[in-house]
Amino acid sequence: MSTLSVPPPVVPKLNLGAILSKGIDVYSSSFLDENEEGEPFSTNADIIATGRTCVIGSSGSGKSYTVGVICEELCKNKIPFVIIDIEGEYSGLKEKYEAIWVGEDEKSDLRWSKNVELNLLAGYAPDCPPIILDVSEASRPKEKVSQFLIALYKEISERRTPYLVILEEADRFSPQTGGERLPIFDEIARRGRKRGLGLMLCTQRPSLVDKNILSQCSNQLIGKLVIRNDLNSVAQFFSDRSILNQLTALKSGEFFALGGLATEPEKVKIRTRETRHGGITPQLNLTAVQPPVGKILALIQSGTPSSLGVQLEQTTDFETEDKGSEVKPPISAEIIPAPGKKYQIEPVTTAQEISKLGEEGGEKQRSDATDAMNEFDWISGDRKTDRILGLAPMIESETVPKLVKLERSYKLFGQRENVMQVGLAFRPLVEVGVRIRAGVLKKKFETKYFFVDGVSGKLVESADRLMFRSGIERLLGLQEGQVTILKVLQPDRDLTVIEIASAAKGTEDETRRLLKGLESKRLVRSTRRGRNNMYRRLVDIPRIDLGVEPLLKLNELNPTDGFKLAKLKINEDQVREVVKGLWNDADVESFKQIYYPVYLAELSLNERKRYVWIDGRTGKEIEM
Repeated sequence: MSTLSVPPPVVPKLNLGAILSKGIDVYSSSFLDENEEGEPFSTNADIIATGRTCVIGSSGSGKSYTVGVICEELCKNKIPFVIIDIEGEYSGLKEKYEAIWVGEDEKSDLRWSKNVELNLLAGYAPDCPPIILDVSEASRPKEKVSQFLIALYKEISERRTPYLVILEEADRFSPQTGGERLPIFDEIARRGRKRGLGLMLCTQRPSLVDKNILSQCSNQLIGKLVIRNDLNSVAQFFSDRSILNQLTALKSGEFFALGGLATEPEKVKIRTRETRHGGITPQLNLTAVQPPVGKILALIQSGTPSSLGVQLEQTTDFETEDKGSEVKPPISAEIIPAPGKKYQIEPVTTAQEISKLGEEGGEKQRSDATDAMNEFDWISGDRKTDRILGLAPMIESETVPKLVKLERSYKLFGQRENVMQVGLAFRPLVEVGVRIRAGVLKKKFETKYFFVDGVSGKLVESADRLMFRSGIERLLGLQEGQVTILKVLQPDRDLTVIEIASAAKGTEDETRRLLKGLESKRLVRSTRRGRNNMYRRLVDIPRIDLGVEPLLKLNELNPTDGFKLAKLKINEDQVREVVKGLWNDADVESFKQIYYPVYLAELSLNERKRYVWIDGRTGKEIEM
């Protein structure tokens, strides 16, 4: 008696684009023509759905666009997933496919302001259409993401069913150093696979993502990268480092597919999206007809803000201006400013002006304002002849009000803050070049670099925004010998003067003198044990990662353009003492002052005012 054999289930394919070259030919610089069809680039759905995948590429590489194509293929094949949408880029999926959009837009299916039951949503997730968790306008987004994923992890662990988590801007949720990380991602990366829980990490800066998580990604799509640290961080995925050189020349939408996505390295081109991509860069409209100068001047004189969507009446000639007739703005309801949208663009308010605001508005306003501004001494006088180097802002002041996360009078409802004014200022950073012994035998000298905030002395990192972390601020003003002694001292164990002097290679008398100065600054404490004074360190020694080359391309700034320059508060001699104390046989080779653009936004809600700093290059909020 024969038995019927059951054929294995057919695993669906995800069709992602075309292969440009592979294997030995992957080193070729040739590409398909725009209309030329190559061998299809596709992969089994289960590789993505339950595997560990990373999609990596710098800004403009097509990373988010590629993730959108993958989401379209998952929707076609009814594969459940959730995408953590940081910038509100993926709601376009609903144009063609079923999906649940959780956000704050009036068209979203569930709104944060309506108190979304995340635990309940996570319980239904394996049985419902894909979920777009749009946290671009959500308060405390990390808390919401963590709550949902913890509940989802529990549900998938009980049911053992395939489900994919797609995480945009992974460096924000699982950073390599600093910042608040979500432990649930570590758990999903390490133990989620056996439960059926897949993970896709997407980032512009792989060097900032936790290496333990990134190294577990067995499937890789790697697009254009230009920063050396990022190139080094993806080198682990390539058996031949010469391919790394090609990453800097990739076009938008071109990626290297590796690991489980290709049996041998393939250079691929991602297909065109079928649905709207929310992250597309606005394009210049060179054919738009501009209104005459007279009409624009009249609107400016009447105080009508153009950013509120006022439709200028377009004309194809300049008869109105030539005849000198009175120009009136078009009669429209759009001229009336919408509630909560009234703001003016002004230069940054000075500390004295803000202090006056505080006197008029109460102690709360004074406290908020001075916290924001009084740390600065502003450069005054005639600066026209000085050559000031810095980074030019990449966003306009008019767009800042749209970037600020506005609070409400109550947690989820009530009145929303108004942006009252925005001003541009430049914060001084310092690029410190350190001449230091390098190599295994320490026989040769190299120059390496780190960046420090010129106002506070904190270490500076620049990823998707300007970031500050604890640095050399507590060490500034110390002598080289004092810094050396702090390195020797322990935070959790007491040492005698003899032990300290021996480790620091100094005399006991000199060590006692230096310790006395450190104790007066409350950087060490001493306790008496028998005949000996015992010492313990009360400050952390900063961990400074030295870069091999400076990364910033500077522009010459013109301070007469209406912005303010904050005065440098640290000097080269202070930093030199710290450097010589932290590293043996090292010294400061260069001390280059750089000005970085930041916007200060004044926000108002009822009687309360607060001030927010915005990165002038990325538009992200800065935690000072």
